Amino acid sequence: MNKSLSRVQRDRVNQFIKVTGAPSTAAVKCLQLTDWAIEAAVDYYYGSGVSRVLLSSKIDPASLKQFFERYKDVNQDAILAEGIMQLCEDLDVSPEDVVMLIISWHMNAQSMGEFSRSEFEDGLEKLGIDSLTKLKAKLPDLRAQLNDPTAFKQIYNYAFSFSKEKEQKCLQLETAVAMWKILITPEKWSHIDSWCQFLENHHKRAVFKDTWTQFLDFIENMDSNFSNYDENGAWPYLIDEFVAWKRGKLG
Repeated sequence: MNKSLSRVQRDRVNQFIKVTGAPSTAAVKCLQLTDWAIEAAVDYYYGSGVSRVLLSSKIDPASLKQFFERYKDVNQDAILAEGIMQLCEDLDVSPEDVVMLIISWHMNAQSMGEFSRSEFEDGLEKLGIDSLTKLKAKLPDLRAQLNDPTAFKQIYNYAFSFSKEKEQKCLQLETAVAMWKILITPEKWSHIDSWCQFLENHHKRAVFKDTWTQFLDFIENMDSNFSNYDENGAWPYLIDEFVAWKRGKLG
């Protein structure tokens, strides 16, 4: 790595590499072009074609096509629920495993339970994967992206649009709770089970995007007993109600 970089810049290069798996030279270039903003640099890396150029030499197009065909539906040019179930079985993971959400994020899949040909092939090409063996070997690296704050936030925000039904603006409560339990473990936030219990017993309605998005900010900024919670802050009413309910139980 370039020794002329500052400590902050080196840290951002390492963070970029953890998210993308890119070589340090590409990381530095993308960060320099985006004024060292991590999220913008990652978006540039994937959106500009840099990742495709770096990984294309590792990809056998015929193998990638064969990989898709292995799971493709017989009537549609897409991998549907049955094919995804088979893919999960071949990967030795549950369909509810968070790694499947991470894979879907890399594919920019638009709907749960479906991978179009372009989503599957373009997404795996960006990862340098053209076979089941390579994807299976990549799973630990994909899981590790949850430990990176930038990648985790992007995966978390992606999960809302990915999980909701088409043409709907909100996420059904059952689905929202399931996704929260997948993404927010008790190690990440000790009150996640209470949050889900509160929603199921007291809210019983769909979850809107502002609640989903601000919930992550909430858990990242609150202490364990909510003593720093500002009742006059701009939190969604559902979070206000949860804090009041939780304080009553804690009190």
